[in-house]
Amino acid sequence: MQKNQSTPVLRWLSRFGVFRTAAKAEGRLLGWNVPEEYKAHIPSHWLQGYPDTEPMYNYGLGFLYCFFFFFAIAGNGVVMWIFVS
Repeated sequence: MQKNQSTPVLRWLSRFGVFRTAAKAEGRLLGWNVPEEYKAHIPSHWLQGYPDTEPMYNYGLGFLYCFFFFFAIAGNGVVMWIFVS
């Protein structure tokens, strides 16, 4: 595939800003929104200048956790139904 071509999935994902990082767009670093009184509890290693993560990763993980939760509840429900009947 040539560099200027992209698949329909990549074009669709780029509409939602998946490939645009918030740190590059706004210059934010990890811990930018932590109040000063809480920064004493965070190891200094994490405040050295790591870029902030893209919010889309958090939404994706949240969706994945909901998916796992649904199937865990369904699977445990099936096991309980089998042992009760």
